[in-house]
Amino acid sequence: MLPPGVVHNQVISLIKPLFFLLLWVGPAVALDPVRPLSQFTHEMWSTENGLPQNTVHAITQTSDGFIWIATEEGLARFDGFSFTIFDKQNTPQFKSNDVRAIAEDRHGVLWIGTVDGLVQLQNGKFKAFEIPAGAAGNKIASIYEDRAGSLWVATSAGLSRIKEGSLTTFASQDGLPVNSVLEDQQGSLWAGTSAGVSQFKEGRFINFSLPADVANRGVTSIVQDKDNRLWFGTPTGLASFENGRFQTYTIRDGLPNDRIVSLRLDAEGTLWCGTAGGLTRYKDGRFAVFGSGDGLANSTILSVFQDREGSVWIGTESGGLHLLKDKKFTTYTRKDGLAGDLVKSIYEDRKGNVWIGTNGAGLNLLKDEKFTTKMGYQVTWSWLCTAKTTAVSGLALRTVSIT
Repeated sequence: MLPPGVVHNQVISLIKPLFFLLLWVGPAVALDPVRPLSQFTHEMWSTENGLPQNTVHAITQTSDGFIWIATEEGLARFDGFSFTIFDKQNTPQFKSNDVRAIAEDRHGVLWIGTVDGLVQLQNGKFKAFEIPAGAAGNKIASIYEDRAGSLWVATSAGLSRIKEGSLTTFASQDGLPVNSVLEDQQGSLWAGTSAGVSQFKEGRFINFSLPADVANRGVTSIVQDKDNRLWFGTPTGLASFENGRFQTYTIRDGLPNDRIVSLRLDAEGTLWCGTAGGLTRYKDGRFAVFGSGDGLANSTILSVFQDREGSVWIGTESGGLHLLKDKKFTTYTRKDGLAGDLVKSIYEDRKGNVWIGTNGAGLNLLKDEKFTTKMGYQVTWSWLCTAKTTAVSGLALRTVSIT
């Protein structure tokens, strides 16, 4: 008989490939943009669970399935069960434990940006990337690979491009203390700077003027949606740019906070905004918020990432790592519009509407994901049978007696 620890390790070794299989197979999907954010499964990790530090600046997933997390006390690799930490103590190529950016290039090289230099991880080996004197600083803010394979490294002092082993620097005299970089669908490069936003054309950057209500505070993050709209996150609101015109969004439009720290578009084109007031989802002109009242340990969201399963990873300031993912069962409560939380019966009619009988709170109708309440009804009894409806995972209430 094998010792219990050996059996446990064998079980874990069998389970881990299944975890990665789920991440590898098939194209990326996305969380249902209609479902309330509170109805997704929410998980959280902190230093109590093995995270090296609770401020998460960046998250990515490499081609081998691992999730990588940038914290201020080292780089963490997550296999779905435990964290492996890389820092100055066990990885001398790190000059600083404060990791701010991570990105995998098309060759499978993981680039790690710290507040004191750039590190590469290839074939399991770390290597410090030497940034020559005169380059745009060592304090890395973000890393981005364009379609041509060039790597753009944004720093507090400017922007550097690594192309075929050679490095070109666009320093602060070009107006570029840079926070973020994006190549749009037309092949133009955009840089979010501390002064606003710039577009790279004919070998140089051209500065753009932002609307007055979000101007002069810089651009923290840039994404482009399927309709070719550019979205800019700023410390004073969210701005979109389409056909030469800007449109801005603030707390007046439904944002929980005007400070936008990070942006991410998922596989279905839903825009996720990391704000100082929680995670915000923007779809079809509406904002939905997942904040401290929903379980976030800290409402300032520094990073948002979608993995290959479509789950959304959330990096917070001092609040650890969070995850939103689909769950097999959807729970409806008073928070979602149900008249009462004690349900006695459920019935699906021929039109696909679902009727829910509560204990003393009335009869509910669930139609098009919205509840309406019919007062004055009391459900006295019911029984279950199999049915085509998926309202309760293949079971529905066949008959209700209403008095």
